[in-house]
Amino acid sequence: MLASVVIPTFNRLDQLQAVIAAVRRQVLPPDIDLEVVVVDDGSSDGTTEWLESQIEYSGFRALHQSNSGPARARNRGVEAASGDLIIFLGDDTVPQPGWLTAHLEEHRLFANPGPLAVLGYT
Repeated sequence: MLASVVIPTFNRLDQLQAVIAAVRRQVLPPDIDLEVVVVDDGSSDGTTEWLESQIEYSGFRALHQSNSGPARARNRGVEAASGDLIIFLGDDTVPQPGWLTAHLEEHRLFANPGPLAVLGYT
């Protein structure tokens, strides 16, 4: 299965770097591949340039748009994502180790595929 993590961002380069690093440290179950789609919503703090330097990483995609708000950025990320499962993550929410595995396990508990929301402490 391919899981896509969609991260909208706007002028939070320092936090975004920590988020991306934490996502990359996640240990994946053997049957899961991961794609990370970051949508830069018109940042002016160096985010665009930093994201472009990250595209060498497998499964990492960066999109850019003029500032249109986080909802549009999320929607654009979903449109671009290839995953069977879409997981939204904030650009200031650094996931703990095991976050992705725990999230995926919640989805596995339900035999009926379809929309499902899994929330954690925010």
